[in-house]
Amino acid sequence: SNRALTPIKARGLGADVGEMWRLAQSMGIVQQSLYDPIASICAAPWRIEAPALSPIFRTPEAEAVRQKHLRYCQWIWADWTSRGREDRGLVGYLGDVLRFALTCGFYLGELTGYFRSVTLDDGASFQTVLLPNPPRLRAPWSVDQWIWQGPDPLTGMVGIKQRALQQIDSKGQTGGYPFVPWRKLVHVPFFPISGNPDGTSLLRSSWAPLKMLQKFLQISALSAEVNGVGFISVHQDPQNPFTEADQ
Repeated sequence: SNRALTPIKARGLGADVGEMWRLAQSMGIVQQSLYDPIASICAAPWRIEAPALSPIFRTPEAEAVRQKHLRYCQWIWADWTSRGREDRGLVGYLGDVLRFALTCGFYLGELTGYFRSVTLDDGASFQTVLLPNPPRLRAPWSVDQWIWQGPDPLTGMVGIKQRALQQIDSKGQTGGYPFVPWRKLVHVPFFPISGNPDGTSLLRSSWAPLKMLQKFLQISALSAEVNGVGFISVHQDPQNPFTEADQ
């Protein structure tokens, strides 16, 4: 009801991003084309480093804060890169960003975290701090509306209205459109034309030929099946015609 906020239906440029995902998942040539660069990026030896302080801020106090913050980041890094995580940690997050941004036009993840007692200084004192999890994937096709304030969606975004049909309310009914504030979201668009938060799918220009190839493969498989099995044919001898019972 706030007129200063501008809601716009998602699915920019007139396509359902879920259709792009289904196309990519159903065709091996598309999966293989996307897999090679994604695998190279995810398999790279990622590491965390402390940047050097600017000479303007190079003071003992600033160095102490820098070391404490580095220690905090190292705790997060160790958690995200540990083996045996169900969400595959950092590698899973990078894979989701690349797959969904390239295929659907944008990636969307929600920030979550948990409190834990950690040592951020060299001493034995423990502090209870909030450690973030890798962003939780929010399917692009579940975004119903983008809501922003001002002329530019990407700089004035307020949040999204998410379609959550699996959500159960207090009456036991499913449905609902929860609002997720923008500060809790990680948004990675691919080629956002004119600030469109939906971005542009890498498959958009290939949509028509890929659908044609998919149809051709279906017809080709059906033709091979028909020609391989063959038909039963019966020829009538002109000199000895069939009776009605034979026909």
